[in-house]
Amino acid sequence: MKKLFFALGLMLSALALTNCSNNYDEVTPNVQGEEFEIFASTPSTKTVLGDGFVTSWKAGDAINLFCGADGSQGKFTTAAADGVFKGTLSGVDFTQENTWYAVYPYGEFLKTAAANADGDGYISFGNNCSQDGYNSYAHLTGKYAPLYGITTTDADNTQVAFQMHHLGSMVKVVVTNAADKAVTITSVKFATKNSAIGGGHFVDLTADPIAYKSAFPNPYKEITLTVKNGTALAPGAKAEFYIATLPFVAAAGEELTLAVTTTERGEDSVVKSLTSAVKFEAGHIKPLNFSYDKEATVSEADKNFSKMTSWDADLNGKYLLVVESKEMYLTSVGSEYGNGTAIDINKNTILGTDVNANAIITLEAGSTSDTYSFKMGGKYLQHTGSKNTLTLSTTKNTNTSWKVSISSGNVVILNAADNARKLQWNASSPRFACYTSAQTAIQLYKQDAVADTRPEAEMSFSAATATATMGEAFTAPTLTLNGSVVTGAVTGLIFTSSNTNVATVSNTGEVTLKSQGDVTITATYVNDAYKGEAEASYKLTVNPAAGHENDPVTVKMTSFSATSASMDGVISYTTAKGGGTSNPAVNGGEIRLYQGSPGGNITIKAAAGYKIQSITIGSSMKTTLGYGVDSATASVKNISMTAGGKYTLKNQSAQNVTFHCYGSDKNSRLYVNYLEVTYVKE
Repeated sequence: MKKLFFALGLMLSALALTNCSNNYDEVTPNVQGEEFEIFASTPSTKTVLGDGFVTSWKAGDAINLFCGADGSQGKFTTAAADGVFKGTLSGVDFTQENTWYAVYPYGEFLKTAAANADGDGYISFGNNCSQDGYNSYAHLTGKYAPLYGITTTDADNTQVAFQMHHLGSMVKVVVTNAADKAVTITSVKFATKNSAIGGGHFVDLTADPIAYKSAFPNPYKEITLTVKNGTALAPGAKAEFYIATLPFVAAAGEELTLAVTTTERGEDSVVKSLTSAVKFEAGHIKPLNFSYDKEATVSEADKNFSKMTSWDADLNGKYLLVVESKEMYLTSVGSEYGNGTAIDINKNTILGTDVNANAIITLEAGSTSDTYSFKMGGKYLQHTGSKNTLTLSTTKNTNTSWKVSISSGNVVILNAADNARKLQWNASSPRFACYTSAQTAIQLYKQDAVADTRPEAEMSFSAATATATMGEAFTAPTLTLNGSVVTGAVTGLIFTSSNTNVATVSNTGEVTLKSQGDVTITATYVNDAYKGEAEASYKLTVNPAAGHENDPVTVKMTSFSATSASMDGVISYTTAKGGGTSNPAVNGGEIRLYQGSPGGNITIKAAAGYKIQSITIGSSMKTTLGYGVDSATASVKNISMTAGGKYTLKNQSAQNVTFHCYGSDKNSRLYVNYLEVTYVKE
């Protein structure tokens, strides 16, 4: 998973737009109603993914910048595609201590608590999103994947730096064409049974962390990505698609649906039930795999359809709506009614070889509780109006949702929008439709289960442990996947490092040494052509360079993703609420420790056999702190820190050091944005 971000610097002056230098002169701002400029730290870059893919600012791109204290708001718009913005904020004094927010894309509706009674901005995910062709990231920085940053100012600041992060989570869908013919993909859909993943959402930008709540009674549980300019995907070829969703946690038991629509065969889908919770986090990419193997007809003998005698919803199942007394089944739906075609039924069984693939119905969770939607040819069966109509809809709603039960072998399908309407067969005017009066009963047939004959992926490293030395070349253990040595990037194969301060790993398995310590390198492989998930790992010990075993080692962190973590295998940190008003939290790459006397705290600890010599801690917010050496209690207090300042504790020989926040209110919290630790071996 890769974090996406870019940095902006706000310069409090009115220089010409052509001045794009990052070497800004410090100036005294006169900011009452004056124009300001914003420069991207890399002028052409809007967003950078971990694999080096970048997208650029375009002329007309705009961001919000506003003050948390009074809601004063500015709009900054690019004059050209060079990362330079120009805008105005009226009645604002940047020399005062304040919290500032930056949000992309710009929206008039986006306000702070001071300017909006309910304190909410409005962010939208998943509306009419599209991707240009295959394997494209560009739309992840558009209006469907908002970016957010926060910082503070004080009298000493003449520049305001924002590190912008995605408010959305990214779902990467890798589609493999396992069919024997080329297909052209026109859309990719990601859906859940229970979790809200899209739609309009109010966002409290001042919360720690950012808080979401639905703006509508029925938020989206599915997002469809339209694929523009898609080309024919050859048999065996792969294509990647990226969908931005609201961050959410898919609980154990949640069902995730991936659906792919092609011009040749319509929609094909797969449903995965989760056995454990999965986090879809803001700014992270979650890879999912889909194998397209839909056929023109159902021909295998083991894919016959059998009559259902009790209702047991299976979102992986395939169904037929049947009228046994007439030996007919639903094969198409017109502008008003459903059409039937004759079919042979023998002992409650329909041969798969007799079935038109276009008549196969799939099942999805309905838009209301305990209802289901029937999907046929990429559209949903629906009833609307006061007549007996049965039609199709491209979107799921109450009219496409049905209550389903089976009694005495007959299926009872009642419309959720009008419970008096039952899907039946009209024998006198042969058709499938929705009636309030009794008509001919219908039955539901389900495709027989097909044994999962897929093999299990086999993957292993050539060694369980490895040793490296700083300053020397390191060759990682060889990874073998399904009998072949991995020599480059493989779709569905992901490498991760348990401690990126010790070593990082690329998507090809190449390791870069960062500092001495221990780290575990893990390879994970997921592909629909194989059962389950394959995983292999090795433990890497990184030693100091020869002759430097007892030299002081310095490690530092300038961005944080967890409230407790290891820095390099020797140094680790933990946080605690202490007497603070809230639990420690991570927001915008900072650890937030809340006010108290003392409030929240952070403890930096060395492993056995090592001693800490010095520590530097930084805070983006003005605060007061204290510390204790080899003690959880502060022995030194009342240390003042300015916003963006640092404090260094020197000449120590400590096993651990604890820093406490002694700020008195919400404007004097300890927002840890920097840690630098020097230690030695005993």
